[in-house]
Amino acid sequence: MDVPWPEAPAPGSVVRLAVRVLLVDQEDRVLLFRYGADDGERFWCTPGGGIDPDESPCDAARREVFEETGWEGALSLMEVWHRRHVATFLGRLIDHRERWYLARVPAFRVDPSGFTEFERQTISEWMWWGLDALAQATERLVPEDLAQRLRQLLVEGIPPEPVQIGA
Repeated sequence: MDVPWPEAPAPGSVVRLAVRVLLVDQEDRVLLFRYGADDGERFWCTPGGGIDPDESPCDAARREVFEETGWEGALSLMEVWHRRHVATFLGRLIDHRERWYLARVPAFRVDPSGFTEFERQTISEWMWWGLDALAQATERLVPEDLAQRLRQLLVEGIPPEPVQIGA
């Protein structure tokens, strides 16, 4: 699998290849889940998860969207960002290497019946967020500059190559 990060893994870490999907509806709202972190902090992030060993990133994105939201419609995925961050998760140092996709969908009601046990324990709620609400969020968003980056995507369009973003 093509990996867009030439850096060696962080010392003592496990590399986790993952995908995240910006599901954006007809009102330019994005679907976010509220997760709990190891340190007790709550944060909002898009659906997504790990890429299985014999799975392409796009197949992983479609699978994760279905499992976490119940969405069964078609997904036209456009890769927009790459994000690398190193963090302790469940007591292990993880070197996360994420591919972020944007997909336009009609607004729909999330069906959490496909959640794994882990997702049931870590995802407490979900909500469609408008750009103004994102810009005014007081809880942590992932990435931290999600409001600005999403607005840029919606105004300027999909970049010709995925953009490397930070935390």
